[in-house]
Amino acid sequence: MLTIGPDVQEISSAYDEYWNSDLSFPGTAMSEDASLEEFQSRREDLKEYLNQNKEILASYPPDPLNWEQELLNLPDRNKSSLSLPISYLAIY
Repeated sequence: MLTIGPDVQEISSAYDEYWNSDLSFPGTAMSEDASLEEFQSRREDLKEYLNQNKEILASYPPDPLNWEQELLNLPDRNKSSLSLPISYLAIY
């Protein structure tokens, strides 16, 4: 995905926050090549993180929210930016 415009900084910050978080891990950790020990270690890390952050999880509503109105309002909130899959771009 190639993005230009004012959304670049916001997307970049969100990407960095996600990949630098304690909950992110390489996809290979869940591949067929991963050892049982690696999988168990990741599972224990996640359990520990969840136990240490119970108050954060408790702040989320237990019942699903109806997002219909928010989704209907999205076109009015769009910013002027451009995102295109790279496969559509001619690179010379």
